[in-house]
Amino acid sequence: MTALFAGAARRNLIELRRYAFDTVFSLGGVLLLFLLLFYGARGLGGPNLSNGQTLTSLVAGFITFGVVIQSYSAIAGWMTQEATLGTLEQLAMSPYGLLRVLLAEFVASFGYQLIVVLAMSTVVQAATGRWLHLDLVAIAPVLVVLLLQVLGCGLLLGGLALVFKRVTALVNLMQFGFVALIAAPVHTYAWMKWMPVALASDVLRQITVSRAQLADISAGTWLLLLAVTSICLAAGVVVFRQMEDLARDRGLIGVH
Repeated sequence: MTALFAGAARRNLIELRRYAFDTVFSLGGVLLLFLLLFYGARGLGGPNLSNGQTLTSLVAGFITFGVVIQSYSAIAGWMTQEATLGTLEQLAMSPYGLLRVLLAEFVASFGYQLIVVLAMSTVVQAATGRWLHLDLVAIAPVLVVLLLQVLGCGLLLGGLALVFKRVTALVNLMQFGFVALIAAPVHTYAWMKWMPVALASDVLRQITVSRAQLADISAGTWLLLLAVTSICLAAGVVVFRQMEDLARDRGLIGVH
């Protein structure tokens, strides 16, 4: 497995260096869009909005969205790209198995994702003047839960990519879905707490904006977070395995 992680990390570095121009301008476009949204909201909302926590929550939501999209793209986007390029066949015939290769890609890309998110968050906070409360001890466990939920969603869509190959439209649509989930009013509609990302995003917002501590988060909230995470991961793995078997039966990927 060490060789697998090393290979995935090396591949990511090569692609990052080779397509650095496109990566920089893609991130720049996202930052510009957010800044336009931020200053537009501040201008329309007036002093009451500027003096409250709404704009700070908007910054926190954007950074959470950056974490989610970077992690989601590491699986769903990567699978879609490999399926479209036709290189998924070789990966499927790897002695490690396709699921392990996919998990290695997710873990290997985490360092790059972390650097990108930290850079984006620093630029956004500096540009808006809204600095978040970053309690790493409180953030770390919630962030792990959030990433595992995204991993489950990515595995589900990755499984669909095995069979249908081109699922770019669905992958892009899911990104808009994440925006809605991050902004979901979980305190108004309790059933939304069972949706992926929604409750974890709300807890992160409490920590970074309202300065909540780990002790302030109830045991019931933690149990619900773990339950949603378990459901997401289980659903992702089951769907991925079923789609992988279906793809092999149809001769869409190699059999070994």
